[in-house]
Amino acid sequence: MHLPRSIFLSALVAVVATTALARADVTLETTVLDPETKGGAPTLQVTVIGATPGELGSYSLKQGDKATAAIKASKLVPFLEGPDAIGMVVVVLADGNWLANQGRSDIGDSVQAAFASLAAAGPKGSQVSVVTYAEGATVVKSAVPLADLASVKLTPGPTGPKAQRALAAGLKAGVAELDKLAGKRKVLVLIGDGVDGAGASAPSTAVRDIGKQLVDKKVMAVAMIYQIRSAEFGQPETPMKLDPVTKQQVPDEDAGAELERAWRQTLKQAVEDAKFMTSDHSTELTSKAGFAVAADSLASELADRFYLQFPGYDKTAKAGLSWDGKAHPLVLRVDGNDLATVEATLEPKWSAGGGGSPIWLFIVIPVALLGIGAAVVMGMKKKPAAAATPAGAAAPGAPGVGGPGAPGAVPGAPGGPGAPGAPGGAPGKPMKTQFINLAGDDVFPIVGWLVFLNGPQKFKTHKLGSGVTKIGTSKESDIVIDDGYMSTSHAIVLTTPDGFTLQDNNSRNGTFVNNQRVSKYELMDSDVVTFGQTQLKFKATI
Repeated sequence: MHLPRSIFLSALVAVVATTALARADVTLETTVLDPETKGGAPTLQVTVIGATPGELGSYSLKQGDKATAAIKASKLVPFLEGPDAIGMVVVVLADGNWLANQGRSDIGDSVQAAFASLAAAGPKGSQVSVVTYAEGATVVKSAVPLADLASVKLTPGPTGPKAQRALAAGLKAGVAELDKLAGKRKVLVLIGDGVDGAGASAPSTAVRDIGKQLVDKKVMAVAMIYQIRSAEFGQPETPMKLDPVTKQQVPDEDAGAELERAWRQTLKQAVEDAKFMTSDHSTELTSKAGFAVAADSLASELADRFYLQFPGYDKTAKAGLSWDGKAHPLVLRVDGNDLATVEATLEPKWSAGGGGSPIWLFIVIPVALLGIGAAVVMGMKKKPAAAATPAGAAAPGAPGVGGPGAPGAVPGAPGGPGAPGAPGGAPGKPMKTQFINLAGDDVFPIVGWLVFLNGPQKFKTHKLGSGVTKIGTSKESDIVIDDGYMSTSHAIVLTTPDGFTLQDNNSRNGTFVNNQRVSKYELMDSDVVTFGQTQLKFKATI
């Protein structure tokens, strides 16, 4: 079967694992690419998020519920050559008092250096919009290639006795631009001093509401905050008062100190609002040179992934994945060690017998069923062999002898009507039932259960199916446990022909077996597993 390029299967549930390779949480996503040749096996692309790439030959992929050799990676694609384009919006304070800083220290050059770093932060297909704000908001660039950001020149707005900072208006315009951008990942970058208007000592409802919108849209928000302490930005001057002795105007130091405390609180609140809006992804810079450094850091953070391609079937090793349209656990390995696991639906259906749909099954199965049916009919037509008559005994039904229906037989006498248990020869052996596996499905030799020992589901039993069993508070879990100490996706149990493996999903409070905290554990019969305050017993039969 020939597929269009880059068919995404589904939003896959990723299992988080800790790896020494990157010392970070590693998440996997999968994509099916079309076959290299018509009728060939599909190619599976695995996105590795949270690890740095190693040597191509060190990576392999193993199907967790199938006892076959692991498949070697055929290609490694770095982030900047990959498919995850970025849609970025940059919102910049363009007030002349800030961007040109009245000629004292031009911030504009530092912002342009940051633009150059961000312009190279995404792969081909990435887009950017630029919004400036001062008295109001202005869209300078809308949905242009990200690389064009390097050539964007900012024009400072007019200077004045007081800076114009319509931050909320700039952010609203930026959110509107996000919806115009292509790209799998969306990013909003704020560059300014974080103050909205004249500022306030209380939290900004407008800025925080925008932060909530960004979270709902799954937008990564980043703020680069650089505050200038001067009168045009709101720095208070010490008021004067009349000295009762000298009758002269003198600075009112007490009142000045109070105004200074209030202004420091206003600046601090602006930083706190930026942190809220960006989910604590805000940097308070101490110098204008920090813009380029912060942009480099963001570019590195966006390049948090790379891509591995695996052939759906390795002709040399004669090993492949089960392309049956069902979900299967896939384990990514590096240098022979498990790195992370993901559950993926392996479709389209394909077999090594000729590619595409297994048409031969439509021929073999009906023929086999007809053969079995014919054998059963023939067996039913055969007459059973007559039972041997014991020596000296009359044949059943002889006159005067108690065979069934024999004339003159006495009721209750041996052989007579109603004689219980009258033997008619040795009973034949029961026919043996055989299961013929025509589809080639794997058959697990063991069966496992998790039995609740406490809580509202006490004594309730959950059978562990093949593949991955998800456990957590989410309604999407296979085993849902309403426990306030558990995580949404707390743990999984991976069932293979070799047994049952319990794996913690970096849960908040951990997973315990027999009162010992574990990250990965091979379950044994009668182990007691604890999630939060809920205990379950693992039972298995062979």
